[in-house]
Amino acid sequence: MVESSGSGYGKVIPKRFLERAGFQLRTAESTVPGAGMGLFLEGDVMAGSLVGYFPGKVWLSEHLKRPEDMEKVKKDEKYETMMRFDESIIDSRPFSGLHHPTNPLALCHYINHPPPHSKPNVICLPIDFEHTDDEEMWRFVPNTHAVAPSLLGTVDRSSMMQGMVAMTTRDVFDGEEIFINYRFNPNAIGIPEWYKPVKDGEDEMRWGDYSDI
Repeated sequence: MVESSGSGYGKVIPKRFLERAGFQLRTAESTVPGAGMGLFLEGDVMAGSLVGYFPGKVWLSEHLKRPEDMEKVKKDEKYETMMRFDESIIDSRPFSGLHHPTNPLALCHYINHPPPHSKPNVICLPIDFEHTDDEEMWRFVPNTHAVAPSLLGTVDRSSMMQGMVAMTTRDVFDGEEIFINYRFNPNAIGIPEWYKPVKDGEDEMRWGDYSDI
């Protein structure tokens, strides 16, 4: 649920991408009442297609051990943070209302939760960007570490940067709005009234013993 300032990389790069990939992303007023901006597909994609990235800062779990550390990412009024299963958090708040300056697919922070009686058409998956000396290629990686990792900060040192992507769960067609299951923690305080679980019991299974994240 993001309001857009309209700033970003312009229309040249997305048009060129559309010609090569057969699809592109655009932001516009969401079809969900009161949700603000949403993310839409132009072109058609098959199920299992990677359609976008979540931009922003990466908070590794090693830097979120204490309650006061978690306060850095708890204030998320527009729902622009995403937790990976390794407990790293992708914080897209620095891009609130903005487009990534170089990556035309780094727009997943605009994806809304589906309205009642609807289903998501993408899922979020973790991705690790491996080290490369190609600076021209690296500029398309839409993530940076909020705090530099320690020597033992990641289990697999071949992973230089953690990220999240959106992958389609079914064929998605031109003009459709993209939805993802927010899967809010049912034990958290302040869950918005508009939020309805996609499937009973699924949120509880996701969060387990996490009490207030």
